[in-house]
Amino acid sequence: KLYFEKIMSLIDRHIFKQFIPPFIFGLIIFTFSIITNRILMLTEMVINKGVSITSVIKLASLTLPDFMIITLPISFLLAVLVVFGKMTQDNEIMALKASGVSIWRLTKPALLFSLIPLLASILFSDSIARGKPINTKSITAIGMAIFLSMYIK
Repeated sequence: KLYFEKIMSLIDRHIFKQFIPPFIFGLIIFTFSIITNRILMLTEMVINKGVSITSVIKLASLTLPDFMIITLPISFLLAVLVVFGKMTQDNEIMALKASGVSIWRLTKPALLFSLIPLLASILFSDSIARGKPINTKSITAIGMAIFLSMYIK
């Protein structure tokens, strides 16, 4: 904790903590809005094709990293806009400028917070790039079961 306090002042920590709720809110909303199409397809697989729910959950969890690569930066952008917009509306930025804090100094918490979605995106990209050979077999098995159920009656 002492190292974190040395890097960030009280103002930085305050701004940094304000990023967390809109970032999580945006991540949930954007991920859900992108997955909605997949949810309908997966529901159809359970109802019409007779695929087990555990297989569908596995398939949904395997597609999640693809969506997270898209939604993490969008959620970060939302958090930045919300936090700095609220600070502007509450005249906090003007008060900080009047007390001698540079506008560029206020970007430090945003830059530090940006490391969270950056590292998460790298992690998800890396997991996709590796191909996940064990999971690929399960996707292939589910796809084959759906194909057979559609064309062989």
